[in-house]
Amino acid sequence: IFPSEAFSHGNRMAYVTEIADSVGNMVSALFLSDIGKYQQINAARSLIQLPGLKKVTKGISLDGVLHMFGPQWTYQTSDNNGDPSTWPTPKLVDGRRGTLSVRGVEVAPSGTYAWVASQDGLYFFAGAYPANPISYYQQQVWDRIDWNHPNVVIVRDDPSVKKVYVLAQLGDALEVEVPSD
Repeated sequence: IFPSEAFSHGNRMAYVTEIADSVGNMVSALFLSDIGKYQQINAARSLIQLPGLKKVTKGISLDGVLHMFGPQWTYQTSDNNGDPSTWPTPKLVDGRRGTLSVRGVEVAPSGTYAWVASQDGLYFFAGAYPANPISYYQQQVWDRIDWNHPNVVIVRDDPSVKKVYVLAQLGDALEVEVPSD
């Protein structure tokens, strides 16, 4: 497999990737390693996919729950100490918010919350989304983010100064006015 992302989930390693479906189309997949064997996966036993084969952009482990983010959705499931194929079917957390960027979600060092860069704003996430993003008062700036280049969006949390940073390309940042003679 060629993962776009890898992250730890308890005593397992998770790999976000794409695999071919039964007719050869590439679909999102999440493989979780065997317990304590971070590089050992079995294609049949280690696979988790979202309902409808929805795209997984990013995954995180938050308070022992596995969260999977796509362009417009967030799902969750939990480890039952068995093979990942026996875990509960991923459950929809939100059908409007997720992230397009592999680096668009940042888990706090405490592991109790995360920040999610969704197309409509930056959200504090502790298993659910609040009604409004924390970027609410900067919506004019947020709306300028160029989501055609999602992997340029990077979120970083610095709890020592109680700040969260978002690095992003703004759509009008490439516009250059050239003075005429």
